[in-house]
Amino acid sequence: MRPIIDIAGALLSNLARGFGLVGITTVAIKSVNMAAFFMMAIYLSPHDFGALAVCWIVVSVGEAFLDLGFREVYLRESKPSLTIRQTCYWIFLFLGGFWFCVTYISAYFVADAFNESNALGYLKALSVIFLLRGMSVLRTCIQIENKQYSDVCQRELIAAVSGIAVGLTFAYLNFGGWALVARYISEAAVNYTLLYLKVPFPPQLTFDRKWAKNAVTPALQLNISRNIGWLIISQAERIFIGSISLATLGIWGFAKKPLEVSGQISTALIQQVYFRHFIDFRDSASLKDTLRKSVGVFLVIGGIGSILLLVFAQYVIDLIWSEKWSAAKPVLAVLAASLPLTMMASVLTGFLSAVGCAQTLLKVSVITALISVLFVAIGTTFGIVGVAWAVVVTAIIRLIAVSTVSYQTLKEQWVVAT
Repeated sequence: MRPIIDIAGALLSNLARGFGLVGITTVAIKSVNMAAFFMMAIYLSPHDFGALAVCWIVVSVGEAFLDLGFREVYLRESKPSLTIRQTCYWIFLFLGGFWFCVTYISAYFVADAFNESNALGYLKALSVIFLLRGMSVLRTCIQIENKQYSDVCQRELIAAVSGIAVGLTFAYLNFGGWALVARYISEAAVNYTLLYLKVPFPPQLTFDRKWAKNAVTPALQLNISRNIGWLIISQAERIFIGSISLATLGIWGFAKKPLEVSGQISTALIQQVYFRHFIDFRDSASLKDTLRKSVGVFLVIGGIGSILLLVFAQYVIDLIWSEKWSAAKPVLAVLAASLPLTMMASVLTGFLSAVGCAQTLLKVSVITALISVLFVAIGTTFGIVGVAWAVVVTAIIRLIAVSTVSYQTLKEQWVVAT
């Protein structure tokens, strides 16, 4: 058995390298995306954002279950064979085509349900994204598997900036909500093009049915446990708030954007850096100390972020966007309290996924999500500020739940390690 001090040193060294490159680039990309979102808000109306938000009722489901967890299962393979790669390629391609069809067909139902004719065209156009992403997943896995973090970062940055440039151009030319659609499609297209050029992968008619059959259960468990909670919550928010008005839904999206970006940053760092190393050292006695320090780091970052959000809500919104978005100020002020809570929960969730607690995570996610739906439904009667308070309460409940499960899991891991 390797000495504990050597294991801890190797883990921290790998985390520092991965965090330094992936972390800085992820923060940069998400920050630029958020800045572009707020720049486009100067030209677009709350109704434009609300109309696109109802489209995300469908798109978010496709994004969450695009790879059905086979991506994580593939990355768990120490040395995946060519046959396994080919198998995953065809699985991802099929799933991309499946979500393309689902999104395209559902456009008619969403447009009719919310009485928004623009949603029909938006969703039909956005369905193309799933074809592009379905062809991109395996090549992205190959880059991560080979620890080509610099290539991943460069590609994602170029794709994000390209999409933003297209979106801002369309917004400036008064294309309304189509500016947002153009941005997402452009980003996906550039991302796939760069992957195709950088990661050569000639597909072959090879499929390992046995591997795919064995991978289905753990893949679905990982995918569902990771996504079901936030997906139920976000869908409830869109449906309940959208029932008030699409403009109100747009205000909600404006206020919640900084928190969504912060969550995406923490999730991306955990998945791309922490996840792999939690797996490598999940039986080591140093894991407890590393996890504790990681939670502490995200607590500090979340606390600083909360203070910045309060300043943003009180002073910056009126200065730049005037009265058009002023209704977002009290909502953002309340939501700021949930930021450190969700960031700490993200670290613990990533840890539990890495050590194989997918079934437990699934139960926690479903229970907290159902509680959140109840609170959101009640909060809607008090307006979007009431919904914001529902989000804070749910964040507290989820943090308590995953902390309890993590504590029990660490006790078991410590017994194994000693």
